[in-house]
Formats: sequence, structure tokens, C-alpha cells
Amino acid sequence: ELSINDLAARMSLSQRKISFVINDRYKMNFFDFINSYRINFAKQQLQNSTLSVKEIMYDSGFGNKSTFNASFKKKTGLSPSDFRQNKS
Repeated sequence: ELSINDLAARMSLSQRKISFVINDRYKMNFFDFINSYRINFAKQQLQNSTLSVKEIMYDSGFGNKSTFNASFKKKTGLSPSDFRQNKS
């Protein structure tokens, strides 16, 4: 569980500054920014490992299957299982 509060404390920056930089540079909010990294990791795992989708979901930092599936589909247009089948 990484929050903007945690990141701000670790970087000795204000939450506002971190939020501004992410919004300005990447045109997304903190939540979407973190999820983009999680989804990219999941995509690599789906292509290069034999781990189950559920294992990949947890390894990617998601704790809920519906959130993982919705986030994955929003970014890729495919469910994790369909992505794995189409990219193999």
C-alpha cells in the first residue's frame, strides 16, 4: 500500500508538490500514475511467466480482483486473461 502521504514523507516533499508534478508531467493523478506502473509490471509477467493471473495480481500490488481487472482493461482494452492469450 503506497499512498501519496508515504511518498511525500520518503521524498521529503509536500503532497501538493508531488501531486502537481505528476499532474503536470504525466497528465494523470497519483492513483492512475501508480496503477500504470502496476499494470505495466503485470503485462510483463503475463507475457513472460507461467504464474497465475491471481498471483500476478498480488505481485503487482492489487489486492482485489475486480479492481485489477477494471484497471487492466482500462489501460489495455483487454482483461488480463485475454491479454495473456493474445500476446503469447
